[in-house]
Amino acid sequence: MLLVVTSFVMLLIAGCSSASYQEGMDFLEIDTQPTPLTGEFPYFINDVLPQPDSKMSFAEYEDSRDGFFGPLRGIMIETFAEVYDGIYHAYPQVASENVILILDGNLISNQLQEAASGILGGVIVDPITGEPTGELYDAGPFWISWNLKLRPGVHTAEVWIKTEAGEILAYRWEFEIVR
Repeated sequence: MLLVVTSFVMLLIAGCSSASYQEGMDFLEIDTQPTPLTGEFPYFINDVLPQPDSKMSFAEYEDSRDGFFGPLRGIMIETFAEVYDGIYHAYPQVASENVILILDGNLISNQLQEAASGILGGVIVDPITGEPTGELYDAGPFWISWNLKLRPGVHTAEVWIKTEAGEILAYRWEFEIVR
């Protein structure tokens, strides 16, 4: 995995582009890789599917890919607007443009991604005066998913999220698909 991600980052730094890595991943122009957190969900992840360290039958996984709500199909993360934008101007599109998935060491194209949000949050507060502006923000939750065909076996998923401040947050988990 390190070789694949390092090669991709080096491609971006060199100013090259590859058709297999689509727009929305420009934030990978970094010279160091984030250290992904594992275990319990960190503050920037509310939920993931499949669950960490879970076993899911192949039939269950395939059923999840055909689910009613697109952004909950296949591999999914749930997060909130605050993760992306400290002043709450994030929307599902902003979220999806600032998230990548690395699955089993392979960077997955954002063109395979779907995103949606749960509820309109609240009123934006002016950071200087502390007074409400009257504008509404989308507090999420944001669901971002990749509807991928997977074979039975143990899979490692890693998401990288770029914040408004340019910080790269990363979370890694494993799950197993069984016959």
